[in-house]
Amino acid sequence: MEAPTKDAQAGLISGLTGVFGLYLTASMWFEFQAALTNMVGASMAIIISTSVFLIYQSRKNVKETALNGSYELHESFNREGVDPLAAQRGRHPVVFMAIIYLFIVVLSEMTWSDLLS
Repeated sequence: MEAPTKDAQAGLISGLTGVFGLYLTASMWFEFQAALTNMVGASMAIIISTSVFLIYQSRKNVKETALNGSYELHESFNREGVDPLAAQRGRHPVVFMAIIYLFIVVLSEMTWSDLLS
């Protein structure tokens, strides 16, 4: 009965991390676009930031698929009888991770980001 709870906790941490990454990415792109707006105007800022984002994503996708989509582990983990994730099993501090992410979001909103306000 313990395994579904651990899987749910791991899934929740993955979801929190995904939302946190989305927040940081959106904040940085909005700040980038705002800075460009001050320099070149609103319409050119949208064109430049979209172009930069597309180039970035294209290069990132090329790097990820350059190894034929193979995400193999380091050779030291590929030995027989070695489980690289054994030390992490059962360690899902959901509340701690949520507090850390919330703290970073609040700090970002107070200092540089205006995405949520």
